[in-house]
Amino acid sequence: MFKQDVQIIADAISEHWDLPGPATLTDSLIRGVTADVWLVDDGAGTRYVAKFAYENQAYFESGLSIAEHVERSTGLTTGRPVRDRAGELTVMLPSVPGQKHPLALLTYIAGTPTQLEPDATAALLARVHSGLRDTDPAATADPFGYLTDDSIDIAHADVIRPVLHKAAGDVLACRGLTWGTCYGDGPEPIRTSSGSIALVDWGGVLHAPLLWDVAEWVETYSDPQDRQAFIAECRTLRFIDTAEFVHLDRLARLRDARALRYRAHRVLHADHYTDTRLRDAQALQQLAARFDIQL
Repeated sequence: MFKQDVQIIADAISEHWDLPGPATLTDSLIRGVTADVWLVDDGAGTRYVAKFAYENQAYFESGLSIAEHVERSTGLTTGRPVRDRAGELTVMLPSVPGQKHPLALLTYIAGTPTQLEPDATAALLARVHSGLRDTDPAATADPFGYLTDDSIDIAHADVIRPVLHKAAGDVLACRGLTWGTCYGDGPEPIRTSSGSIALVDWGGVLHAPLLWDVAEWVETYSDPQDRQAFIAECRTLRFIDTAEFVHLDRLARLRDARALRYRAHRVLHADHYTDTRLRDAQALQQLAARFDIQL
């Protein structure tokens, strides 16, 4: 699997960002599913995170700009991007032969990944949605198009595609759902060295019913009582109309369908994803079982 050369990243940071040099890069962060990441220490000892994403620049930047906006509007620490000398969110660098991909420099958050109590997680989600409310979802991902696009090959397409189409159609048929920008993925809260809570990794932002995030974030908990407590607190906080929660199971199904589609693509193209081949195959089997699909 391709991995960007660290010297190319170091040279780009020196050229495009106004940091006291020399910058030192440490390859000590876990590689993301769609990105390479490094710790960056500038000449004055300030730490950052460099993220080189194998994604479309416009989509990658939509998450960065939303993280920037949410931090500015709510005070929540988001690991916001550090704009370059030209005021841009990313710079494009050569990567896979014949292609270029975006590099961003992000604020480093000193702290420890943590799991919050259900009421605190619900309060965090309500705070996130208060910041997302006035963002433009136009540049974010479209999960419905993703599920119904039959032009991309996936494994076991004959049995999986009908499930994807039905999951999308069931939600689109729901009346009274509030649509907007969603965080999109499970939460990644960090308890900072000062004791506050930060939320990082805004790469999954999408346009969907706001209930999507409740269906996604409840998966933080395996204990049924914790799951019920989280949902109950979300209803109490009323950042989504409580009448919409009757459709939560359909959003959970949609969320599982997206994961099913993602793993089915990776399994079919396993030679491109050798690092996660076994994990992809296992995840596909588990997700297929949720839909009673025999592979």
